[in-house]
Amino acid sequence: MESKYEITEQALAGFSQGDNCKSYEFLGAHPMTLSGQSGVRFAVWAPGVKSVRVVSEIDGWQEGERWLDCLGSSGVWAGFFSELGVGVLYKYLIETADGRLLYKADPYAFSAEVRPGTASRVADIQGYPWKDGLWMSR
Repeated sequence: MESKYEITEQALAGFSQGDNCKSYEFLGAHPMTLSGQSGVRFAVWAPGVKSVRVVSEIDGWQEGERWLDCLGSSGVWAGFFSELGVGVLYKYLIETADGRLLYKADPYAFSAEVRPGTASRVADIQGYPWKDGLWMSR
């Protein structure tokens, strides 16, 4: 069964058990269409925290209202936002159990800001022209 964010219970269970070797398929920022609306699905593993939000350059890195939902007891938080798209810089704003606010880059990001910046960048790797066929065949 899939959640409203198209992350299956099987994927979450495999991740929790350490058996899912393709967690990059659901964690991170993924441009997609959900319920007929284009946007970006965000998912991050942050067990034991009070809340997780997405903040971005388009709103001046303000705390904003892009709250993620905790998916059961998996420790994975997810959300979908139609106002964000490919190329946007973002971070996760994590509220810890003791109330601290931490701005964190996405450990599953497919692209990132050039230093000294530390933000992640939404990237669409579908259709990317990979050139590693010879290496992969070996």
